[in-house]
Amino acid sequence: PRPQHEGLGVGGSSSEAYFVPTPPEHSSAGHGSGQGLSAAGTPGGPGRLPFNYRKIRWFDQAGANERKAARGFLNGEVARARRLRGAAVSDHLRRAGERLRRRQRGRTPAQPSRTGDEEDAPMDEADDLALPPVDLGGESRSLETAFDRFPPSEMTPAMSAALVLESLSINPRESLEGIGRCYDGIVSAGTALLDVQARAASGDGGVNMADASSDRYGRGGGDALTASEVMSALSPLLITTLEQPSGDALVALSALRDMCGTSRYRRRFVQRVAPLLVRPPDSAAWSVRHQGDMAAVVAAVEMILDAAPGVFRDGWHGRGRAMLRDTERADQLRTAASRLRAAGGRDGCDGTRDGPLVGLSPSIRCVGVRCPHGSARRDP
Repeated sequence: PRPQHEGLGVGGSSSEAYFVPTPPEHSSAGHGSGQGLSAAGTPGGPGRLPFNYRKIRWFDQAGANERKAARGFLNGEVARARRLRGAAVSDHLRRAGERLRRRQRGRTPAQPSRTGDEEDAPMDEADDLALPPVDLGGESRSLETAFDRFPPSEMTPAMSAALVLESLSINPRESLEGIGRCYDGIVSAGTALLDVQARAASGDGGVNMADASSDRYGRGGGDALTASEVMSALSPLLITTLEQPSGDALVALSALRDMCGTSRYRRRFVQRVAPLLVRPPDSAAWSVRHQGDMAAVVAAVEMILDAAPGVFRDGWHGRGRAMLRDTERADQLRTAASRLRAAGGRDGCDGTRDGPLVGLSPSIRCVGVRCPHGSARRDP
């Protein structure tokens, strides 16, 4: 039987399915003892991989030894960054304690700090009150340059694939900072995209989804969305929720996928990366909920990687923060207006004012072209 959603690709005409639900008897294939596997090591016959994975050599050559080595390297770099963060917080607290003791002793000269960046001079009032924030630049710089410390002689194609997979799964909460909060929106976008694809296929069995993203197949005068409209609706959620390194990682994954020579292998790349990239918050990959959402997740991830260079172009993080500030400001104005209306009551057309501020306000009559309460114009 033809798998669900087969032959529907956003960026190409590959006939391979995104995802086929694994039967319950094979739900643990590839994650445990390997019982029930074929001679090829997979359920369902020779050449089949768990969860309908398709062969892609770059990922397939990353075996258990490479994954273990990559995991050990990444854990070491994370531990190093945490030590730098702890040292920065400890130094900050020590300086705060020194300032407090100095003020209690009557501003005696300061003792030199561990790092030698504090001078032996009395503190004035401004120094006593202005404590600099914690410097976490060492932690961020350590994480940004982590792969520069990887031994070049060990950077083989198999190890590079293992580093990509392990870097997306090393954090048990979410793969990229902020993407867990986007999970529901990404799944909704993927579901809408699958509806677009199914509508396009039902309208024309051989239609290419590249055309469906621009033409409104299946609209029939209704409210059906196109693939480009789905991405336009998802973009504000991504740029207002993700952090700068997360957007940079999506752009890098998009560039890595573009190195695949054909649309089929670009599709297989997405199929391998998507389950680790987008997963439910505080949940493992291939959990029960994750498997139920997998078709939508993989469809949405392919769409996001297609649009990543444009969505996450220069200045995207600043635009996202500005959108958040505008939204918060609008919410504050609406809240303030509602409080004023509740506190001040409503101006009656007879010149009276009802509400808790009636004793503080003079009588007001409706003035204007037309009374807002439906009466004719009245002069004060």
